[in-house]
Amino acid sequence: MLTIYRSNRAEFLAQLLAQKLLEQQPGPLETLEVLVNTWPTSRWLGEQLAQANGISSLIRFPFPGSRLRQLVRLVLELPAEQDDPWRANRLVWSVLEQLPNLLKRPEAAALQRWLQQRGDQGPVLSRDRWQLARTMADAFDDYALYRPETLMQWAGTESSHTGADFMDWQPFLWRELAATLPSEPFGLQVNKAVERLRRGEVDASVLPQRLRLFGISALAPVQVSLIQALSGYLDVEVYLLTPCPDLWQRCGSRREQLGSDWMVPPDGHWLQTAPRLEATLGRMGAEFQQLLEGSGESQLGERHNGDLFAAPVSMAEASSREATLLEQLQQQLIQRDESRNVQRDPSDHSLLFLSAPGPLREVQLVRDQILQWLEADPTLAPRDVLVMTPQIERYAPLLSSVFNDSSAIGIEIPWRLTDRSQQSTPGLSMAVLQLLELAAGRLTASGLDQLLANPALQTMQGLSDDDSRDITQALQRSGFRWGLDRHERYGDEEHSLLWCLDRWLLGLVLPQRNGLVAGGVAPFHQDLSPEQLACWWPVLNRLGSWIQRLRQPRTVKAWVTLLSQLLDELFGDADGWSDEVQGLTRALDDWQQRAETTTLTLEAAVVSNILDEALSVDSGRFGHRSGCLTIS
Repeated sequence: MLTIYRSNRAEFLAQLLAQKLLEQQPGPLETLEVLVNTWPTSRWLGEQLAQANGISSLIRFPFPGSRLRQLVRLVLELPAEQDDPWRANRLVWSVLEQLPNLLKRPEAAALQRWLQQRGDQGPVLSRDRWQLARTMADAFDDYALYRPETLMQWAGTESSHTGADFMDWQPFLWRELAATLPSEPFGLQVNKAVERLRRGEVDASVLPQRLRLFGISALAPVQVSLIQALSGYLDVEVYLLTPCPDLWQRCGSRREQLGSDWMVPPDGHWLQTAPRLEATLGRMGAEFQQLLEGSGESQLGERHNGDLFAAPVSMAEASSREATLLEQLQQQLIQRDESRNVQRDPSDHSLLFLSAPGPLREVQLVRDQILQWLEADPTLAPRDVLVMTPQIERYAPLLSSVFNDSSAIGIEIPWRLTDRSQQSTPGLSMAVLQLLELAAGRLTASGLDQLLANPALQTMQGLSDDDSRDITQALQRSGFRWGLDRHERYGDEEHSLLWCLDRWLLGLVLPQRNGLVAGGVAPFHQDLSPEQLACWWPVLNRLGSWIQRLRQPRTVKAWVTLLSQLLDELFGDADGWSDEVQGLTRALDDWQQRAETTTLTLEAAVVSNILDEALSVDSGRFGHRSGCLTIS
């Protein structure tokens, strides 16, 4: 049976789930599962269940992608613990193995030209070739989840190259991968699993008794079909957070308008006539609800609905207070016939609209507004603030610049950025990635300055913020511009980092005399004490040595060994950064396992991309629990 509980308040759904767990009491050693879509949701829901029931023990919160894959393996009687070779982070290595043969075929002429334009013809795996392979792997991973019918068509027909479509290489690559990899993609497995469930060929005892999903707002059609089919064998409970019973209420029933084409995305005319708020913000949620309703083809069990919608205005009136502007709008969403006029008190700040001339100013306004809230409410802490944006990649560099600029506002705001690169959050992982980026490109004064300002590097190398600033100023005065040595500066050693370090040493042993030059290097004496030199020179020399070593291409195994040595030498016993050390070590081990069969030689730029992606999986999982403001 499939039961969908809908509400506009997450706490209502959590209380309902807690009550259900009391009614359906598990055994003392039984582990319960509730599928969620984010780490913060799991932590919040666990706390809500503990508050309602007095305990929250032996409850797991897996993500839908991994848990549904496990259920498909159970239905198809496949090994329970089996890595999916079609996931992008594993598939990319198979794509790289097939890429040389693919590039020789006429279907791949567009790919050949793209690589030639970037000068990628060497034996070393460059960043361009890696990104090309990763894009292919991501595309096939998405096809397996959202377009399995396309893959089935490719598997059944041999395509002939006509030159009319620059994407002709996809069917060929798909067939080569399918012939090489040991299992089918998830989407094709789901189709087989649904057929087995429909024919009654599955032993219900191998499946769990219940499947609970909380706060999930989007699933792929094949995942929804699997859930609908499983509802014929077990109880499926979906706790759906939605602002109103019908997200398209004032737009008319889209399903009635489009008839059999209700799954087709809305056209331009429909979007023009629909209210903008519901037509854009409500589109994903509405289509997900429509998927859950389904066409009946995969629904093997009964389907029931339960609604727990709160009326904010009525709740405010019961508390003898005026409803806020936000509450009035929420009321209108759940009551389509609501006719009362919306009113706003001048002191009501429940909903604010701030205009700005550009993205940088937008971020500054958000920061200033948060500072005003923190000043006005002593009980408010950074951990209570969540900043959300659909354009995280666009705003991440600006967020780092504005929120880290404590010198401009005189206040330090602890913050964490989720859903993006580790290079946005200062720490040990960021320091390692910065070193790889400096090795992959040109060593610049600004890049070195950012590395020296990293708190993890400062702690482990015995530097302070003042040291970092003073080192930068000393390097500027001694002539550092860019480049590590004469090789990076095309034979001209002057103004490189090692040239400046030589000047520092000569200034320690040679007297200050006009015109004195040793081997083309003049001694540097300006405001550099022996104590500072003894502290700073070894750090800079060590960093320069590591940048030189990281610039040499290596195999995956050699890279894992080298980066493990880097962690030991630069960070040693990283007290206070142990979590990040464990994350890096785990990422290196996983990478080596995924790429254990490859013999490719990789550049530092590729290694930086691989580690950045691996570390970002757990980026900012519980940022608010560390007392930090969370940006997602």
